[in-house]
Amino acid sequence: MTLEKHRSRLSQITQEILRLHNEREKTVMRIQKVKKENNQIPWDPKQERVIFPKLIDSLGELSLKKVFWLSLLIEMHCDDCGDYPSWSNRVHVLGSENESSLIYQVNPVLLSLTYPEAYANLRLTEDYRLKIAEAFERDE
Repeated sequence: MTLEKHRSRLSQITQEILRLHNEREKTVMRIQKVKKENNQIPWDPKQERVIFPKLIDSLGELSLKKVFWLSLLIEMHCDDCGDYPSWSNRVHVLGSENESSLIYQVNPVLLSLTYPEAYANLRLTEDYRLKIAEAFERDE
């Protein structure tokens, strides 16, 4: 295959990614509308605990950048959801202002499943620590 054919294929793939990105965003908005109608909160760490392992399996090799990308994609589509946390703005961690690592900008539920050692070093706010701990409690 020539360089030009590779570039053409890359352009097609990028266009498809953008189409799917827009479709995903519309679907998120429909989900959030139903949640609002049923008085459910936008961020549900219990649901994330269920769906994230399936997404993680699909990602293949899990670089921190890939985990950040997934976290940011989800957050970006929830920008208009009201109370969905802005992980990339570090709303969930204490004292991370001067830290440059991406671990401070990743959804903590996702981080706990992909990089548990990094998650263990986060200083979560009390509210997020409790919500995430509750999401990981075993059903008895």
